Amino acid sequence: MKGLLQLLTLILFVSSCASGFKSIDELVDKSDHKLQTIQKAKPFSFFPVQGEISSHFGYRSDPNTKQRKLHKGLDIRVAIGASVISPSGGQVMFVGRKTGFGLVIEVLHDNQITTRYAHLDKILVKQPQRVEQGQLLGLSGQTGNATGPHVHYEMLIKGEQIDPFAYTNEQVIRYANAKKM
Repeated sequence: MKGLLQLLTLILFVSSCASGFKSIDELVDKSDHKLQTIQKAKPFSFFPVQGEISSHFGYRSDPNTKQRKLHKGLDIRVAIGASVISPSGGQVMFVGRKTGFGLVIEVLHDNQITTRYAHLDKILVKQPQRVEQGQLLGLSGQTGNATGPHVHYEMLIKGEQIDPFAYTNEQVIRYANAKKM
């Protein structure tokens, strides 16, 4: 399963980032570095909220513009006011509003992965606060360009969004995949 996740991450990376490289060697070098980063990262053991995944990482029809666009995170449908918790320890790097996202929290985790939680109703942490795994960060909402109450959840390595499924343990992945069917 681990090898399959790495392969899927590589395929996703290649399909979403292939343009702009001068050579295939440059692409392979960047892909190899990304896989090494994945292997070093401790997998997160859970998502920040419990709910139905209403939109996955990848291309989709944007609900606001109806244009095909890369969705760079997961949308997890929950009621307004649901607890948003940190899936891993780290330092709060940003709290506030961002265009389109509404209220946002960004955390740089100990494994150098940044997580972003958007469309929040309330922020309960401050920058540069240290947070621990399982700590309450905020409450879900419907701020920004949200079409309904949910948490938009992103993971980033060096500023580049990656699929959160590649970094979350297999039990969570199996549960989420079962919910899709």
